Amino acid sequence: MGYGHGMGDGGPAVDRLAPPEPPLGDDVLQLVPLGERHAAPMRDLGDDADVARFTWVRAPLTDESARAWVDRYVAGWQDGTLGGFAIEGRDDGAFLGFAALVRFDPEGRETELGGIVAPAVRVLRSMHFKDGRRTTWPGTPACRATPER
Repeated sequence: MGYGHGMGDGGPAVDRLAPPEPPLGDDVLQLVPLGERHAAPMRDLGDDADVARFTWVRAPLTDESARAWVDRYVAGWQDGTLGGFAIEGRDDGAFLGFAALVRFDPEGRETELGGIVAPAVRVLRSMHFKDGRRTTWPGTPACRATPER
């Protein structure tokens, strides 16, 4: 069973994470389990000032720390405790960001999600955030952006 199936909906409990089958995606994006080939673009995320400003990532990253970051999620898929994805363009495989299940509690039937969007696709951020708070699209509830540290 892939990640998240049955969690919180009265369905069977999930005791370990596994890459989804079929893979997640649509006509534009695909979520690819993180692998060694993603270490360099993950390092590039760590060079971005907004990553240091709005996330818990200890930026900037070195080659070694980026590999360790990726390796943590590779090991997490193997032992069922974490799940990390590269967000890639469907047509060209361009690295567009990172999404992850950063904490998984099978007994509590909950997980924490996180993600970082690459600078090249942050145009939406400027349309979606105002004064450090997330604005909402019509019909969606309001929520706060990650506060600046």
